Amino acid sequence: MDRGTVYLYAPGLLGPIPPQARSLVDVRPPHAALLEILGRGKAMNSQVPPADPEAGLCVLLGQSRDAEELPLGELLLLAEGRTAAEDETVFRASPVQLVPDRDQLLLFGPDSLELSRNEAADCIQALNQTYVDDGLTFQAHTPHDWSLRVSGHPRLQTVSLARVAGGPMVDGLPAGEDSREWIARLNEIQMLLFSLPVNQQRQMNGQATINGVWIWGGGKLQALEGKAWSRVVGDTPLVAGLARAAGTAWQPLGRKAEEIPDDGASLVYFDAMPAATDGERFMAWQRELDAVCSAWLAPLVRRVQQGRLQSLVLDAGSGTRWEYRRHHRWRFWRRQGRLADHLLVREDT
Repeated sequence: MDRGTVYLYAPGLLGPIPPQARSLVDVRPPHAALLEILGRGKAMNSQVPPADPEAGLCVLLGQSRDAEELPLGELLLLAEGRTAAEDETVFRASPVQLVPDRDQLLLFGPDSLELSRNEAADCIQALNQTYVDDGLTFQAHTPHDWSLRVSGHPRLQTVSLARVAGGPMVDGLPAGEDSREWIARLNEIQMLLFSLPVNQQRQMNGQATINGVWIWGGGKLQALEGKAWSRVVGDTPLVAGLARAAGTAWQPLGRKAEEIPDDGASLVYFDAMPAATDGERFMAWQRELDAVCSAWLAPLVRRVQQGRLQSLVLDAGSGTRWEYRRHHRWRFWRRQGRLADHLLVREDT
């Protein structure tokens, strides 16, 4: 059996974190494999766009269009074995949190909401009841992964959530001939969602409100050129949809590296790490970092050192990827350094 390779794509694994948090990152036993890869592996430029995990996934699976033109909505349908009709457009429609900040609204993605399945269902029901006569159909594929099916083909230029998240909403509003109508509709959706009982309950519980929907990714699905992956591994609907589009075997993450065979080329995707924007989220990021190091990096590095795998590639969505091969373990002259030295720091803190 030919030895295989594993490409582990884990956006956010190396941050960014707040500058003051660097001193809080202590090296613990789970980090040994990560430091082995970063310190002794071969660093190379990554082909995936930094800070946009979904666009990065599409690139790795042979999709080369701009992030705003990616068929993310249709891929969500494809993950369930369904396809869009010729006379409709399917957008990605993410639930977001809009926070007043002086004279503007800041937009934060679904990871700031921690929605339950029932909460998402309540929002979807209200949206569909309101816009049924407008030819709009919302669907929650998971609590955080929503799509919007629109009759016809709106003339819109949209901006990906990754480009606007954490910043002013106005910087990413849709443009194009139909943009005025859609901006007005997005404002209506804000007021509708804010008034829902589910949001009133969340406010009473001290939780963030679901007060907006962000649409983008309404491109038409085309046959992917395809990368030579033997299998694609990941838990999000987008991963499953891309694997179907590329004609590649898909399997859920399972949280066990042992489930990845030694042969062929495996692409393993971890959903974006928690954004370390405050103390609580920093701790969540650190727990996830430890889990990835223990459950995945440590056993995969061991399999490379044993000669079972030819190589392991780690891509943290930072613009650099590291390839680790068996002979790299003998690079004793290369100091591994501190984990904090390899982490990205947030520039907006």
